[in-house]
Amino acid sequence: MKHLELSRGVIAESLQIIESLRTTIGVRR
Repeated sequence: MKHLELSRGVIAESLQIIESLRTTIGVRR
């Protein structure tokens, strides 16, 4: 169960990073 929680956290972090990257790209454009 711990492994599943860890993977969930990693997915949430990656999603946040992708969102921030999208916003930076949008601002640059």
